[in-house]
Amino acid sequence: MDYTAVNSDFAIGGGSTLPGNVGSAPTPALTGFTGNDLHQTGLYAQEQAELGNWRFVGGLRYDWLDQSTTDKVAGTGDEKDDGALSGQVGLLYLFDNGIAPYVSYGTSFVPSTQLSAPGTVLDPTKGRQIEAGIKYQPQGENFSLSTSVYRLVETGKPQYAGAAGPIYIYENSGENTFTGFEIEGRTAFDNGISLIAAYTYTHAEITKNLDSALIGNTPTTTPRHVASLWVNYAAPEDTAIDGLSIGGGIRAMSETFTSDANSDKNAGTVYLDAAISYDFGAKNPDLKGLSLSVSATNLANREEQVCNGGYCYFGQGRTVLGSLKYKW
Repeated sequence: MDYTAVNSDFAIGGGSTLPGNVGSAPTPALTGFTGNDLHQTGLYAQEQAELGNWRFVGGLRYDWLDQSTTDKVAGTGDEKDDGALSGQVGLLYLFDNGIAPYVSYGTSFVPSTQLSAPGTVLDPTKGRQIEAGIKYQPQGENFSLSTSVYRLVETGKPQYAGAAGPIYIYENSGENTFTGFEIEGRTAFDNGISLIAAYTYTHAEITKNLDSALIGNTPTTTPRHVASLWVNYAAPEDTAIDGLSIGGGIRAMSETFTSDANSDKNAGTVYLDAAISYDFGAKNPDLKGLSLSVSATNLANREEQVCNGGYCYFGQGRTVLGSLKYKW
């Protein structure tokens, strides 16, 4: 069981100023100010089973969703209660030579906070995905390979349908379909170095839209190619730095479209990541289970501009996360 609560406000206002006076421009009056309050409770169960060389996984989840949206300018609002059942099922056969073909199917949903024309909160966006692939890991070997093909469909995506005064109106009318394949390889060497390389190809297509001219286009900000490489070094046992692990990697994404109209593109991006961790139990058995780790994404702090539907944003800058964990 899990529980999530999210409270958020969104305000918008506009104005104009002379060129060169951006830094001293006054804050414009708000033309829209909405607040969202979301509470989500999920109850789920999963079963994993083995029967000979067969492997099975199946799970079901039910979510109760309570949302309220308030127009803080007009003083009006709407409340919405939703319930959704989602699940997954997968089947794999493990051959004795390490080859393991599999197939899986899953469903999902994501709550929407946008308002419809009557002022009510939209229904959640729903998804369904089918995937088939092959995994290969020979017994006793320190490498593995996996590849898969997939098809994912998102239905009921919120779409902008106009404005009623300062309030933007949306409809659950969008549908996007994603088909593609993934390849991943992992290997570990005797000197403590390990590698993970991955590549994903995605053909994304708008399959339903309020604007029929957009059907067949690529959804905004969706890269066709994503590749990554991660290198890690774990210090050998019985050395002065036993328990220390250091890693670094690179992520690359191809260019994306700035809108569903596909008239312009965002540039491709490349990011550097790094991580370091220390297992205290490696040198002191009394501290077994205690570890410290620090990770950094976008190490070079490249804040690339990403445009989406007429608005442009800076990407996530350098993010450093530290954690102290104890397992027993």
